[in-house]
Amino acid sequence: MTGYGIAIESITSVFQMARDKISYPPGIPLKFDSRLSSRRVIKMDVFKESVSLFNKIYSNRNTIKLLSNVAKSLSEYKIGNYDTSLILSWFAIESVLTQKWKNYLDSADTTYPSGKKRINSNRIQYFTGRDFTISHINNLLELTGTINFELFDDIDKIRSYRNKIVHQEPDFETKPEHCQLAINKALELVLEKFDFHIKPNLSYSVAGL
Repeated sequence: MTGYGIAIESITSVFQMARDKISYPPGIPLKFDSRLSSRRVIKMDVFKESVSLFNKIYSNRNTIKLLSNVAKSLSEYKIGNYDTSLILSWFAIESVLTQKWKNYLDSADTTYPSGKKRINSNRIQYFTGRDFTISHINNLLELTGTINFELFDDIDKIRSYRNKIVHQEPDFETKPEHCQLAINKALELVLEKFDFHIKPNLSYSVAGL
């Protein structure tokens, strides 16, 4: 027998417990149990489409890692852990922006007839060092046309929320709409190389509220 954890802070736990026969009242047909009777039947086509979409990304380990971060962000959002949710989405956003910046530097590099490189190791260190913040990167990606202004503006808002969380600003409270923006932008960036998008289910799963 294999053990597994129960998501006790989520409505998911109700359906997890439905896997165990002991959780059903004796003498009552299973079809009358609300955990089963209230659930929708998912068509096989949905599973086929899910497998098809997964096949497009499964070989890209970094994409899977970032999507896992966003999925965890969504899970935290659903149980009201807004600070954690936003920061997890921010990790994915920052990772994509950093890679975009590195790609831009590679594309802007060249070697002159003298043999000197336009972006040598010293400039690389400057452009990617700790003093060159994600705010600088976001601004430059917009100014160079790598990202559009609307995306830049949304990312800047999320970065500001993230900083206020990290610095524990007393007048700031992370709200659901902050997390929704972060989750949506994270998914947009992580999946921009693919020919599909994911619309996150932003309904709540907090039992007892």
